[in-house]
Amino acid sequence: MLVSLFFHLFAVVAMTVVMSVVLMWRYAVRVRKDMEAIGPVTLSVMPGRPPLQGIATLTMEEVDGAAIRPAAAHAAIVKERSTRRAIVIAYLCSTATAALVIALVTLQVEQIEVTSSRLVALTGATMGVAVPMIAVSVAWPFWRALVVWLGLQLGVAALTVIVPMITRVIRHGEFDPTLVTNAVYLFQWIIVSLTPPFVMAFATSVRRLRGPAPVSLALISVVGLVPLLSAKGAEQFVLGDDVSLRIVAVTALMYVAFFIAAPFAGWVAWRALKALANGYDAKRFSDAQLLACAWWLIFVATLLADVGLEPQVSAWALLLAGGFAFALFAGLSSALLRLGTRHTAAAPRPILLLLRLFGKTSRSQRFFDRVISRWRLIGPVTVIAAPDILARTFDPVDLMQFATGRTGEAFVQSQAQLDDRLARLDVEPDPDGRYRVTEFWCHSNSWQATVIALMARCDAVVVDVRGLSAERAGVRFELEQLATRLTADRIVLVVDSATDRDVLTRSIGPAHGTLRLVHAERNSAVETRRVFETLLAATGVPSP
Repeated sequence: MLVSLFFHLFAVVAMTVVMSVVLMWRYAVRVRKDMEAIGPVTLSVMPGRPPLQGIATLTMEEVDGAAIRPAAAHAAIVKERSTRRAIVIAYLCSTATAALVIALVTLQVEQIEVTSSRLVALTGATMGVAVPMIAVSVAWPFWRALVVWLGLQLGVAALTVIVPMITRVIRHGEFDPTLVTNAVYLFQWIIVSLTPPFVMAFATSVRRLRGPAPVSLALISVVGLVPLLSAKGAEQFVLGDDVSLRIVAVTALMYVAFFIAAPFAGWVAWRALKALANGYDAKRFSDAQLLACAWWLIFVATLLADVGLEPQVSAWALLLAGGFAFALFAGLSSALLRLGTRHTAAAPRPILLLLRLFGKTSRSQRFFDRVISRWRLIGPVTVIAAPDILARTFDPVDLMQFATGRTGEAFVQSQAQLDDRLARLDVEPDPDGRYRVTEFWCHSNSWQATVIALMARCDAVVVDVRGLSAERAGVRFELEQLATRLTADRIVLVVDSATDRDVLTRSIGPAHGTLRLVHAERNSAVETRRVFETLLAATGVPSP
């Protein structure tokens, strides 16, 4: 049975990837159509304030180095580092504890003597899955996550040599130089045993699939068990030595069992989807926590299925051990995250408004990953939603609305609805200390009033005007409104060589104060860090 489960898991992950791709494509088509439609009511645009008298003209400042951080910005940096540290500790400790269970089960099943070096090797190597969990939560780039993972494995390899040496010294044993080979065996085990789960986890970690992948995995896992269990159950009821007769009988019973169990499995899968959506909406877990649990499930299932290839192993015992290891990780990581991020409850939570040119999907997503994801460690983000960052903001609630045909309910269609959503703006942190991105989906006749209302509720605004030209009427409208509603000190513009500076100057004309411009040609790490630090400086400037 475990062999079947091993290959079944590969099929489930492959189907998860396919389902996620199709889901995101269909969802993007749907919301794009709704965005272009005209809503039932055209929302009125409130007039801005007249230009202030007696104030110096607008000054544009090109930020070349790190921006000067005022006291409020420095406090935000301290908060960000504290949240990062809590997330790192929580995932390392929870994966280490759950991985220790897997290590003990592996040694016991394979009838290998339990030693300190073997426990360190198996536990340390398996807990490497914590690195991508941390990377997603704290917005590490891929290269940094890879370096941290390699460093962790090298540290574990060193421990597999040092620990038995210390043990021999304590026991007054002789020095054994062959202990150095423990490190070699560790990397052999990583290549052989951890490559499959890492490959499957990586398939579901593609940035465009991270939103729907965990929910898709849960749904397909439930529904996919029906044919597998039906076949295995049918085999138990078919006796006889005639192979042909057994094949026919097993096939017939499998289909009968499938049609009986399929409706129940569909009901369970639907309930699971609703539970995930309700749990996420109630802030019982974050999007990163959901993704981390999906990855840990893949690791547990793959490692135990690999161990289960031994003929003497009880499949049910391994399933119970796997369930315990999964529940232990989920519960412990949640508890540690809540404990480690308690400081976020009383800390300031500056609200950032993201505005941008639509249409540059790849650039928008990369900017979102390197700036907005980092901002989520210190405060909430509001944004006028569009398909260009759909893959970064898709969550179980969106999936539930799409599955039930209620996608249109997410769109702002009246002033009362807009006021209600603004009153319920999500500014509380998730259990992992990260804040959420609140999307406002708008029709063609409601986005202007919505973006103006968001300007009045933000502490800082970042506007990606790279590629700005006279034809970009939407962004020019936003710049004009910002000039009459906020001081320029709270606005950060991201520009590049394709930005039309004349159009930019004319659009932002009535503004007063110091407007910061950050040049970011390719969203490099240096450029995006400069944008982030400039935003912190803008947030710390008091309003007049």
